[in-house]
Amino acid sequence: MTLIYVPLVNVDATPPSAIDGITIWINDEGCLGENPTFNQHIDLLVLKSDVGSNIRDVKNEIYQDMFGHIDRIDYVDQINPLWVSYLAYVEGATLQYESACSMTFMVEPDNYRSYNSFKLVYFDDQGETLFISEEIENVIPYESEARYGEIQFNPSNDFAIENTYRISGGWGWIAALILGLYIGRALLWIFSGIAGLALIYAIIHVTVVQVKRHKNRNNS
Repeated sequence: MTLIYVPLVNVDATPPSAIDGITIWINDEGCLGENPTFNQHIDLLVLKSDVGSNIRDVKNEIYQDMFGHIDRIDYVDQINPLWVSYLAYVEGATLQYESACSMTFMVEPDNYRSYNSFKLVYFDDQGETLFISEEIENVIPYESEARYGEIQFNPSNDFAIENTYRISGGWGWIAALILGLYIGRALLWIFSGIAGLALIYAIIHVTVVQVKRHKNRNNS
């Protein structure tokens, strides 16, 4: 049975797990080649209920430093009863650029686990809102699990968004392995029982045939 099932087992290398935070990759024409450039801007909207008392009355310094040259930004000046700009008004908001076309929001020491969902905001250098996504679920692993993936955003393709975050690991695979071992053991016993019965039947059959032949020889 081992020789039968070994060819069916695939072994894949485990890629590095995702860093803490929400990483967004921009799939845009300007992001191709050795020197990628991205001239628009990205922010996140988060639920006020997730932020709690950490909502500021004035814009964060990080927001002023990044977008202070823009006189008026549409989405951030509009009052929303449910959602708030992460970079502008969440206390301690963090942003880390991996490249011109890759950025990570909510990096340590900020805790991305506090946010159940978010929206992606895409705006230009004149402060005009180009796109606000639908609500995106935040994939949050347990302590024993690993998280892989990122958010892929393609402005040139109708603002397509693909959430590739997924969770792997944890204790579930151990339970599945134990269950599989018990099932395999049961199947082995069943297989052994059937093989044993077949062997006993074959021995009895051969014995009966030999006895009949012996009787026929004696009678003749």
